[in-house]
Amino acid sequence: MQKLVFADAAGIMFTANPINGKRGELLINAAWGLGEAVVSNIVTPDTITVMKATGRILHRDIAEKNLMTVRTDEGTSEVPVPGSLKRKAVLSKAQTEELTRLGVKIEQFYRMPMDVEWALEKGRFFIVQARPITVLPLEWSVPEQKALYTRGSLAEHLPAPVTPLFATLGLEIANAVSFRMWEQFMGVKGARRVVLPGGVYQTINGYVYLGNRMDLKNVLSFIILSATQLGYVLRGSVERWQSARREFAAAVAEWENKTVENLTPFQLLEGTRTVFAAACRYYTVIQTTLPAAAMSELFFTKLYNSLIRRKQELEAARFLLGFDTAALQAEKSLFDISDWVGGNPSLANYFWKRQPGKWSMILQVQYLPRCSIKTYGTNGACVCSGI
Repeated sequence: MQKLVFADAAGIMFTANPINGKRGELLINAAWGLGEAVVSNIVTPDTITVMKATGRILHRDIAEKNLMTVRTDEGTSEVPVPGSLKRKAVLSKAQTEELTRLGVKIEQFYRMPMDVEWALEKGRFFIVQARPITVLPLEWSVPEQKALYTRGSLAEHLPAPVTPLFATLGLEIANAVSFRMWEQFMGVKGARRVVLPGGVYQTINGYVYLGNRMDLKNVLSFIILSATQLGYVLRGSVERWQSARREFAAAVAEWENKTVENLTPFQLLEGTRTVFAAACRYYTVIQTTLPAAAMSELFFTKLYNSLIRRKQELEAARFLLGFDTAALQAEKSLFDISDWVGGNPSLANYFWKRQPGKWSMILQVQYLPRCSIKTYGTNGACVCSGI
């Protein structure tokens, strides 16, 4: 049982701003009378936004309050707000500061942002209920304030939140490979200055971000590095790519030929680490070929447009594009499988209804996608939904 507070004013206090998700802000709703009018949303309350750390009022919106809930002999009733109170602030500055202090104490006690219902009777505050805020937006805080975080490089290939396994095992491997690349270009001291303590790839709310320290000193280091390493980057791109591809293919072939059922859990983990590390090294190496490719395209386009091309002739891009990538070849392979299945009514019916039996057809369906995977890798791992 709780004693009824004969409230002169009441409302709700959020110890974190539910509108923008900022944990450093506190938001207060206040109206005349009992709190039922605020909770039931039958009155527009005053809204006050406060900086929790200092108690400074950031924003104060005084609403026109037309109704208030009051106590009667039969229970409660909604009555018009007296004219003198309609546009008057429910809480003074001192009362706002006092209520803010109570909110901070409640949040510190529960160690989480809280939704608090309060009442004010004869100048004294009463806390009638407190519960966790359940709809608070995620807090997007970065591990290091001075670092620049982007969704580039490996992160742009991971559009969705990653699994806990990848966030730990996968990123640990990717970060080790990336650090060795920076070490190769900048030395140990330079790499440690640029790379964050947790590695270049870090998760923020489950998403992978690429992070680097980009203060003036490091920006100058990048400029100097670009100038000194330009020759290495532009020369031997094809050779570096081919060498890295052979190493990657060898690692894949070694583990692809093993019988998974005969491997111990430790061996499976070792295989995962080995193959993914090889993939990361390959990805890192082919990134170093991009400047040569981009500059070659720019030079060719400039030369072609200024000295060779005439009106109505092909654009420069037509000479540089048009070859099917492995991913596009995989898409075409899957389309061929889909077209083949679609031409066999019984087989198409199996896919739609998943009927048991018809083992000969099932073997064919299993064989063709596996051929696609063997040829194009995991780009051909799934039969497209067009089947």
